Order: sequence, then C-alpha cells, then structure tokens
Amino acid sequence: GKSGRPSTLTLFYSFSEDAVERVTDVGAEWVNGALRKGFRLFGHTIDEQVRASLRATLEGLTNIPGCKKFSLEEFSVGSESPWIMEIRLLPSRSDKDIQLMCRLRWVCDGSMVLKIRVTTSAGLGINVKANNLELEFPAWIQAGIQSGLEEGAAEAWEKAKVEARAAWEKRRAEAKEGEVVPEWVEPAAEPPVLTAYKVAATEEPVLKFRLQLGELSFGAVPGLEDTLDSSIRSAVHNALVLPNAIAASFVDAPSALSPLEQDAVGRLSIKVYEAEGLVDPDAWGSCDPFVGLTLVSGKSEQKQTKKTKTVYNTTAPRWNTFVEALVLDAEADALRVEVLDEDLYKTDSLGTLNIKVRELSCVVGWMERWYTLDGGKGGRLRLGLSYEELVPDDGPPAPGGGPKIKKLKPEDVPAEATEDGPQGTLEVGVLRAEKLPKMDFFGGADPFVELRLGAATGKTKVIKKKLDPEWGETFSLDVKGAKPDLILTVKDWEKVGKNETMGFARVAWAELEAAEGGELALPLLTKDGERVKDGSGAESRLVLTVQLKLNV
Repeated sequence: GKSGRPSTLTLFYSFSEDAVERVTDVGAEWVNGALRKGFRLFGHTIDEQVRASLRATLEGLTNIPGCKKFSLEEFSVGSESPWIMEIRLLPSRSDKDIQLMCRLRWVCDGSMVLKIRVTTSAGLGINVKANNLELEFPAWIQAGIQSGLEEGAAEAWEKAKVEARAAWEKRRAEAKEGEVVPEWVEPAAEPPVLTAYKVAATEEPVLKFRLQLGELSFGAVPGLEDTLDSSIRSAVHNALVLPNAIAASFVDAPSALSPLEQDAVGRLSIKVYEAEGLVDPDAWGSCDPFVGLTLVSGKSEQKQTKKTKTVYNTTAPRWNTFVEALVLDAEADALRVEVLDEDLYKTDSLGTLNIKVRELSCVVGWMERWYTLDGGKGGRLRLGLSYEELVPDDGPPAPGGGPKIKKLKPEDVPAEATEDGPQGTLEVGVLRAEKLPKMDFFGGADPFVELRLGAATGKTKVIKKKLDPEWGETFSLDVKGAKPDLILTVKDWEKVGKNETMGFARVAWAELEAAEGGELALPLLTKDGERVKDGSGAESRLVLTVQLKLNV
C-alpha cells in the first residue's frame, strides 16, 4: 500500500467459460454495493451543488416571449445512487487520496424530483416537471483517505474480519483434491477511512430526461420546451464537467450509517396513488382516509412505519405519496398496508393488504396495479412497488455499446405455477376504447390491443383513424397452474417503424375470479402509473368483459 504496509485483496469467485472477460467487474460490483448503502451520506451535497447551478441558470432566462420569470421550486436526486463501471486505478503521488477513472451511469426514474415554476407575463403560474433522468459520462474520481477508525466502527470491523476468516476456512474445508487455497493473511488492524470525494465528467455527459407541462401541451408556449431542455443541460454541464466538479467532505455528512442501513440488503420503494370504492364503517356516507405502511422484518421482527396524509370527506382519495423502507431479508420481509379512516375518537380500518418482498425481487423497475382490500367492506387501492438490491451484481444497461441487461416489465415476470394450481381458460371480450390520445400529426391513431395472461397472448385487429375504436373481439386464454394478472396494452399501429404504446391496463387474478361477465371499464395508465388522458383532459379507458372458466 502507499503507507508502506502490506495490503491484501482476497476474492472468492466463480465464473463460466463464457464469462471470463467479466471477472474485472468484481471490483466495480463491490464499489457499487458500498456506494448504494452509503449514498445518503453524500447525496445531499449533490443536491446542493446541482440545485445552485440550476437556480442560477433559470434565473438568467429572459428570452421566452410571454414568460416573465423562471424559478426552481424543488430538486432532489433522491435515493437512487449512480453505477460505477469499468474502473481503472490511476497512479497518485500522495498517500492521502486514491484517484481512478470509470464510466458512471445514473438512472433516476423513481425518487428524483425536479420542479420548475414558470410565471407568464399575465401572472399565470405553470409547473414543469422533469422525469426519467438518465446520465452517463466518463468520470474522474478522487477519494480522500486517512488511517484510523471512526468512533463506534471498531466492532463492525472486527466482525467483518471474523466473517472473512470463517469464509476462508469454509472454502479450505470444501476444497477439492489438488485445489490450491491461498494462505490466510491477517487483515490490517485499522482500515483506511474515506474522508472526502470529488467527481467530475471528463467529457460532455449523455443526458436524457422527459419534461411534463402539467395538463398543458408545450405547443401552447412556443420555445419553452427547448429553452428548459437547454437550461437543464447547461446546469448539469456547469456542475459536472471539468474544470468543474462535485466535491464534499464526509466530515460534514448528516450522520454515519445507522445499524439498519448497515444490515440492509435492499430498498423497497412505494408509491401510494389512490383508492376507490371505500365504505365508511360508521355509515355517514364518506371517509377521511389515510394509508399506514409497515415493513415487518422476518429476520429481526423490526418494524418500519410510514403513513400518507389524510384526504378528507371522500371515498375515492388521491394521495400520490412516495415512501421508502430498507429490507433486511428479501425472502422473509413483508409489507403490511392498511387504509384507515381518521376520526376524532377512534381510527377505523377500511381494509388491508399483505405483500411479500420476495414477490417483487425479480421485477426490475416499477410494478403498478390495483389491489382489492381485505377485511373491509369493499374498495381497491392502487400502488406502485419497486425493489432494489443494495449490493447488486451488475449495473443498468448503457445507452450505447457494452452489455445489454434486459429490464423486465411486470407482465414479463412469470407467475409461479403448480401442478395442483388452477386449470382452464379465461374468456376475454375486448369491446372498445374511449377517449384515446392523439398519436399522429393529423390528430388520429390506429389502435389495437395486445393481451397477456402468463404465457398466453392475443392481439386484436387494427382500427384505422379512430380515438374511440370498437373491436368486439373475444379471446380464450389458457390457464395452466398459475394465477397471473391479465395485462392489456393499447398500441398505435405504425406502417413504418415501431408501434407506439398508448397505455396499459391490468386486471388482478382476484378480480378475474370475482368477475361475473359484466363490462369492466379500466383506466389506461402510462409506464409511470399516471392516468392517460386525451387532448381535452378526459381519461382514456378500455372496456372489456372477462369470464373465468376453470376445470372442476
């Protein structure tokens, strides 16, 4: 090592013949695991420096006709940490820092918040949001280090050394005849401690994001979208690209990792959207509902609790609340969701849900669906759920070149099938769609519907130039031992190029079992869980019938 003391890196690895070129990823894998666990400690510094750059850029905008003022309402990178790939250590003349080059990729499609307020010349306020940010660039990173342990960390370091020794002894005991196991080397009494960091892009970043202008179209304010797009890119450049850099000291971090953060293996993100059909237990005709969420650990029985705001005097509340919880055991942890009615004297339960984390562990990205509440008098709750490992085995796919890692959609995840599971067919009548959005230059669309029930699929004919198409087609989808949801995707047919998705709809298995053949009018949703609307603001819907016919 740089201090003159011997240093040892021990890797326990296995690989197949077609994967030997990826052995170097072991280093990046370890760094990403540590980065994701500790991101809270320095994410606030990124917020502060990018926020300052954004605010200065927006306040200097004066060239949009009809717009008087631009201001930054809110910005946070959220909890999703960047991925570090292709690490290459650089030589350094100091024993006070480590420098490296890498490729840094950042996908902020869940918890990131960027809101801009535009004030028109007439005094009207318009809210603009940026979503689905993707950022990638070659990065130079400098990490300041010093010897010595932080207060309270000695016990954790000793525990890590004991676990490493046990792993080595297990490997030696299980070694096959002739296999060479390296000799045990005692770890250092004290590991180096990270004290500061500095990150900069050595080239212009590849930056993607999507702007939303409330309920309006950017066409209503000519030039606004291009101006905001270039302003955001300029702010990122001014904060990141050399000679600029993001820099911070860990001495100023909010606090060290809590025991819960140290032991966490994953993060569960929850979007509580809305409910419908709630029934007031006191028969007053309306409710004051809120949602309580509890993640119960099967490992330690530790509980993490969150709750939404209360929405008063309604049986169809909208919360649009985002919360997170740390997962200690992906196999045993469970999320309990309860819709409650706030009352002056007592709080009544309107229904509950219990969701195992393991049901989400194979889904990459967000899974959004309606859940039927148990234990109440009726009602449904719409949630978005996403599980993220804190020690991942790989990064997200790069926009160009490099390994491609498929992002599974909820409908791509096979439901667990059993020999004694349900067998039969699901009869689906795709009747019509209402209030579809315009998809082409001339204000029309050529819609069709794709159906999926587990491995069974179907597709309707294309209806040309209709925003209220009527198909009247019936499909018989096989049920073979599993209980999957019915997924419907409405698409706009394109003669040249890729068909465009107009919206999704989902019918849960429990709802399929309860259906009696009547019409179901399902709201179409975007991939982000927002309701699809036409140009007038009316919600788009898909109307169908379903009837489950199971073998006795």
